[in-house]
Amino acid sequence: MALKLLDRTDNMQDVIRIVPARRDFSEKYLRKTRREFPPLLARCANTYVRRVFDERLTALEAALERRR
Repeated sequence: MALKLLDRTDNMQDVIRIVPARRDFSEKYLRKTRREFPPLLARCANTYVRRVFDERLTALEAALERRR
């Protein structure tokens, strides 16, 4: 579970970099992440993984907001 969350965390960093060029994809990726990952986060006991995931999700949301 932690590995899946860390993989998504790394992927979100990649998506942040492509927001300007692929806004539609980035928005869909954010929606999918918000929809599918809360159950995994709720079951993950690793506080580091949870914190990093939340930080990266916030960064992706901010990147999309900045470019509106």
